Amino acid sequence: MGLLITLGSGGGMARKGIGGPAHLVEVNETRVLLDCGESVSGQMQHLDKIFEISHVILTHLHPDHLSGLFCLLQNSIGAKRKAPLEILLPEEGIQPLWAFLDSIYLYRKKFNRDWFHLSLKPLESGAVIENCDIKMSAWKSDHFLRDQKENEDPRPAFGITVDSGSHRLVYTGDISSIACFIDQLQENTCLLSEGFHIPWKDVVSAARDKNLKKIIFTHLSSNNTSEIENFCKHNSDTFLAMDGKRFEW
Repeated sequence: MGLLITLGSGGGMARKGIGGPAHLVEVNETRVLLDCGESVSGQMQHLDKIFEISHVILTHLHPDHLSGLFCLLQNSIGAKRKAPLEILLPEEGIQPLWAFLDSIYLYRKKFNRDWFHLSLKPLESGAVIENCDIKMSAWKSDHFLRDQKENEDPRPAFGITVDSGSHRLVYTGDISSIACFIDQLQENTCLLSEGFHIPWKDVVSAARDKNLKKIIFTHLSSNNTSEIENFCKHNSDTFLAMDGKRFEW
């Protein structure tokens, strides 16, 4: 069984005291960060886990999902991290990210020489991390469905499915419909779903049709948080992600 720690449960509109999207997945000695929103560094330092993550997965390139990355790297350097760190992100962002890191003095050559080894690799559909603890797979989400409807090239966005033995966690990232992740659900799955871009009650209905074990809502706005929180109080299978909260899956 794995552990999920919410480091940031907010969305694109900043909310007082709430961090941007970020979730730490732990299974035995494996620790992976799903998205890296604002204020991750403070949470990671508080948990004393800044040395322990091996990968950061950025599901897409919106600022709220990656704005904490730069301070995470700076804090990792300051904490004298030595273990390699791999960042997986949509391929179109790799070269711009390296260039930006150079521009803010997090020099690529110093990662290779003086600090710790940092690699940026493309996030693509299929298995992305696999070891004796977990298998993590990426799948394309429909977050940028509007682009397709307007005959524009859609920007890449992904969701993540984590398997460990008979246990499964599905993280939707940002989505436009239930259709893009419904085939990832199986009985006893834990679903970590955003609750901002799609009707949250539709997510609950779809999850219950699949006999899911647990539904956790994140990426919320101030408009619907109290409504979802009230629903969670009266439904034992539904939970509200809050910064610092832990869930078993």
